[in-house]
Amino acid sequence: NFPNLTLSDARVTILINQPVNTAIVQILATDTDATHNGQVSLSLLSATNGMLSYFSIGTDDREIVVTRPLNSSQSRSTVLQILAADNGQPMKRTIRSLTVDVDDLNIYPPMFSLDDFNFTFTHLVPVEYRLFSVPAMDLDVNPQLTYAFAGGEHENLRIDNTSASVHLVVNYDLREVYNF
Repeated sequence: NFPNLTLSDARVTILINQPVNTAIVQILATDTDATHNGQVSLSLLSATNGMLSYFSIGTDDREIVVTRPLNSSQSRSTVLQILAADNGQPMKRTIRSLTVDVDDLNIYPPMFSLDDFNFTFTHLVPVEYRLFSVPAMDLDVNPQLTYAFAGGEHENLRIDNTSASVHLVVNYDLREVYNF
């Protein structure tokens, strides 16, 4: 009989600062053959993106562990090929895949270039006109910023959630003063 290879998950996510020797997934490997033929050994066959040396399988606990510190220059994902082989003659094998996603840390808060943004515009500005931009920067690796007004939607302005562009969404009467 072929070995039965079961993973607790087919895809796991770990942090980029995952400590060495930390288990990321448990493997269950069984074989219905009796005695010596039913003993199953596990190994990692391959890993995409050159990441094979960053993982290993414990022979006793059958856990995949991180073997080396990960860093931000490596791929954000790898697929490990896991082999289960029995001791029969001929040897029978089963292969399963495990996708490991590596997630960045969010250490630094986004920062705006200014504490306050003030602007003035004339009554000739058309609706949906881009008034200005309020970009922020984030020192984390591969930051993905999303922009919104603090306190929710604004009745007169709209902010693009990816570009930080602020747009006018209503016409204004010159006889009134507007402060934002």
